[in-house]
Amino acid sequence: MEAYEGLAAAGAGHGRGSTAMLVAAEGYRGWALENIQLFHLIYGTPLPNYRAAPNGPTTSAARRISAVFHRALFDGYTPSPRRTTEAPGACVRARRGRRRPGAPAAPFLAGRGRDPVRTDRTWTSNPEECTRMTTSAQQLIETARLAPLAGPFDWEQVEHRLGAPVPQDYRKLLDAGGGGLWLDYLRLYVPAPGPGLKDVDLERSGLEFEQLQDLFEDEVVGPPDDLDPDSRLLPWASTGTGVTLYWQVSPEAAADSYPIRVSDRNGDVWERYDLLTTDLLLGIVQGEVHSELLNESWMERDVLFKPYADD
Repeated sequence: MEAYEGLAAAGAGHGRGSTAMLVAAEGYRGWALENIQLFHLIYGTPLPNYRAAPNGPTTSAARRISAVFHRALFDGYTPSPRRTTEAPGACVRARRGRRRPGAPAAPFLAGRGRDPVRTDRTWTSNPEECTRMTTSAQQLIETARLAPLAGPFDWEQVEHRLGAPVPQDYRKLLDAGGGGLWLDYLRLYVPAPGPGLKDVDLERSGLEFEQLQDLFEDEVVGPPDDLDPDSRLLPWASTGTGVTLYWQVSPEAAADSYPIRVSDRNGDVWERYDLLTTDLLLGIVQGEVHSELLNESWMERDVLFKPYADD
């Protein structure tokens, strides 16, 4: 606990904004260099089977360190501008899960020394930290410099054919630049994509789920273990390498709270992301969301977005 107190005191400084952050960071680094053993005590290998009490003295002392940087960043700001401050990835958390019993490892992991059992992940957004609705969509639009379409899609017609609402952030992204490939890897589904692009037609997603259901029933593909009987998996993106991204749609779920499921072609591995669609896409683009199914070696980060019209 004394180590936490010392580190918090070293980071405490004066000033506001970038000056305060610089003072805090320099104090933090200086203390770590002068107290290497104590620094490793805090951030080194944790003690086996030890978990600090949530409101105990150790946890409280640790929180004082983060409070130093919180004050440096936000001192003088009212709640309103804080809500519009973009901190990419700050609200994304991951929890490791387990593969379905008997399922093989993902093919690209073979021979890499990875644990063949621990595969699935659940990623979540913290509602208190992620009050933004379409900020990630806007950031994607601006970063990729998307060329606006002549007019928005007829989303009423699209949703009628899907039998489900489309998330607002996804609608905003497509209205801003249409369909295409992100990182020359992720193929977004779009309404009426044009000749030769039937495999990325968003309006066919309902039909694709019906075909997927047949595969579930014939045990050709394994469904997610926690898929409710009244839920549907509507694909909204794919990789062309057998990996598909779905919205998990249920009657009681709002469009902007659909869980996102990612699976390989065999249904051996299912990942779950409780994120907005564009939050997930932005996290992938920025390299902040890591998946054992979305192989980064296939991603061309020099090609952020390529419209289907350019193919």
